[in-house]
Amino acid sequence: MDSDSNENNVIGNITSENGIGISVDTAENTISGNVANDNDQIGIELLSSPFSSVENNNLSGNMALGNGIVDLQDENTDCGTNKWQGNIFESSNQDCIK
Repeated sequence: MDSDSNENNVIGNITSENGIGISVDTAENTISGNVANDNDQIGIELLSSPFSSVENNNLSGNMALGNGIVDLQDENTDCGTNKWQGNIFESSNQDCIK
């Protein structure tokens, strides 16, 4: 995603066998109903950047399973203001991811 593009809807996508399934580095997005399975590194990530704000994102109803490093990842400490709820996954990098 373009780092100048906030308030997007990322809904109903299927990604597999990529390096990273879905990577978002912007704010105030809705990310729901996606499937990101069997990617080499990460299923779904919120990628912190010195050039953009990655906060106030809502991630729900996503499935991320069997990814190489981690299924779900949020690079903000304690998820910041991002909300992770109702996702199906086996591994994450933070306890705040649900």
